[in-house]
Amino acid sequence: EDNFNGTELNTDVWGDIWDTSLTAEQRDPFFFGYKKEMAFLDGKGNLVNRVYATGEFAEDGRPLYKSSAITTKDCYELTYGYYEIRMKPHLANSIKGAFWLMAGDMGDHDAINDNSSQNGCEVDVIETMSNLNFSGHALHWDGYYNGQTKSEVYGEISTPEIFDGNYHTFAVSWTPEEFVFTIDGKATIRSSAAGGCQVPAYMLISSHVGTWGGDITLKPGEYSDMLVDYVRVYQSPTNTYK
Repeated sequence: EDNFNGTELNTDVWGDIWDTSLTAEQRDPFFFGYKKEMAFLDGKGNLVNRVYATGEFAEDGRPLYKSSAITTKDCYELTYGYYEIRMKPHLANSIKGAFWLMAGDMGDHDAINDNSSQNGCEVDVIETMSNLNFSGHALHWDGYYNGQTKSEVYGEISTPEIFDGNYHTFAVSWTPEEFVFTIDGKATIRSSAAGGCQVPAYMLISSHVGTWGGDITLKPGEYSDMLVDYVRVYQSPTNTYK
């Protein structure tokens, strides 16, 4: 459990904070990169996961944005359990906030291409997109490389209520048999995705810039924040779902 109290992020848990160049992620017609200073505690019990429009431009003239991502890689990893985040999602156009898990060989260049998630899987517990009033869950397996990725994507769940400026909870219950995704305690998706992942995963909290829902409306010097109240993990879930 992390309630994000105090003023310093607990790097014994969140020991992997991404820091890349501002041209690391190409999204026509702009670039964005992950910077450590975009993830911080506000002293009021929140993790701030920020996206910032720098007002700067790449050599080819495309605007640059800063984003943020923190992970528990090599610090806290678990197989199965109930993973829950309570947060206020981004409200700016085309800014995606995400809470997700990365397990096994999913990120390896030599991931096994066997149409099975057992050896590795990306579990997108929640991805929010306010200007579309949508939330999404997803499962990806067989690695990202060599064109072999397999996916089950549930990307158009209408949830206008979560963009009311208040905190909401998003979770997944991961068992050997299935994944059950929930929003505010209500089950949205159940999936057994290619056999079910059976290896440890670490957690990620991140923000991303895109044009999934139209033009980005952040002006130079403006920012959008996702505020995270807590993250909780229960090794043996006993939750029931509506």
